[in-house]
Amino acid sequence: MGSRKDLWLSLAGLVVALVWPILVVGYPLLFWDSLDYLGTGIELGYGTLRPPVYAYLIRLLHWNLSLWPVILGQVALAVWLIWRAMDALQVPWRSRLAAPVLIALSSLPFFVIWVMADILTGLMVLAAFILVARPPVRGWEHALVAGFAFLAGMAHVTHLPLLLGIGLVLLAAALLWPGLGLSRGAALGLIGAPVLAACLLVAANLALYGVARVTYSSPALALTRQVEDGLTQRTLDAECPTRRWRLCDERAALEGATSLWFGFADDSPLQARLGGMVGYAAEAAEIVSATTRRYWRDSLTAGIERAGAILLSRDSASFGARRDQAAILDLLRSHRYGYLDGGLDRPLNTAELTAAARPGDLTALAWAPLLAVGGLIAWRRRAPLAAVFLGVTLAAIIGNALVIGVGGDVEGRYHGRLAWLAVFGCFLAATSRAVSRSDRSAAPAPPSFGKLEPGQTGYAT
Repeated sequence: MGSRKDLWLSLAGLVVALVWPILVVGYPLLFWDSLDYLGTGIELGYGTLRPPVYAYLIRLLHWNLSLWPVILGQVALAVWLIWRAMDALQVPWRSRLAAPVLIALSSLPFFVIWVMADILTGLMVLAAFILVARPPVRGWEHALVAGFAFLAGMAHVTHLPLLLGIGLVLLAAALLWPGLGLSRGAALGLIGAPVLAACLLVAANLALYGVARVTYSSPALALTRQVEDGLTQRTLDAECPTRRWRLCDERAALEGATSLWFGFADDSPLQARLGGMVGYAAEAAEIVSATTRRYWRDSLTAGIERAGAILLSRDSASFGARRDQAAILDLLRSHRYGYLDGGLDRPLNTAELTAAARPGDLTALAWAPLLAVGGLIAWRRRAPLAAVFLGVTLAAIIGNALVIGVGGDVEGRYHGRLAWLAVFGCFLAATSRAVSRSDRSAAPAPPSFGKLEPGQTGYAT
């Protein structure tokens, strides 16, 4: 009875730890990108700016009625994968009671209550680790974890290289430490998954729009980044005398332009005169290609500098709360989606949520010391699987920053979506069984969800 009570207390604690920010703000958080996800799902379109996977997944939950089921679904997904990760490292039942406290102090709850694909990033890392370390013993649940990892890899263009890198790190761990019993086949599957996903996305864009790209508007997005770096301007100065690019006529307006202004402001040349992200994608591809050939070193250097800034983000948890939710909701209504939840006409407590997010901001900022402490604990306790998890987390956080730095903007959300894994990794290092996997095969493991037969542990061995 004690173990069963601990089970339900742990599960209830995780749910509370993940939803407490929404009790402060009063409604699911939205971002400008959320409107595109909602619109693509509601209209069952494909979209040109980002893959539609997350849009379709949340469409299965909100049913064009309410955003609250989306949050409940994201809570359930996070609880499930966190629990399975604790199963994989055989965290004792009593120790699991401490997990909600640490999760509540991380950045994860602020992504769970946000209608954005960024919630899937850290959970994708968890799923990848589970698949290679110890997947669930039930075949259908094993398939669900694998399916989620694949779909999460398709949900955001930055997830493709991230999942590939995670697979490579886990394969290296499986080859270097065969005694841990890490699945090389699963690691190879993780390496192949983003390759297949990229092929499917390219094929879809080729069939729908006649271009071989992961997303149709990706050249225009890349152009906005090169404009802010000043590289596009240098290319135009060098090539406009012999080129007939329309952007040449807008050269003067690009001085000091930011990527957000050039890409999305109504008065920018891109939006006002060049046709926007979609209409200008073809010519943008030519300019981006020419700029990359000429100044790839400068682009890489700027990307590494942005990666460093991302790793030191001070608003990793509070980024969403700092957005103008009233303006986003007004835009939601103007997009004919204001009927969701009957329309929301009361102010949200975003100032209070920003203040409440301070612990999450701090733990995300302390990701490197947390990983170092977790590594020391894992070494002292001889917990090799926990050490592998910490290594995967380190690779994911740095790799994510590099990918975003090269092609995106410095926004705290990009770091916060993974930084919570450092907090969870410390917890796993301190609580997981301090024996190798070969030794654990004979040891009893904590029961898991559902009713198990005698001798079952809840994960594959």
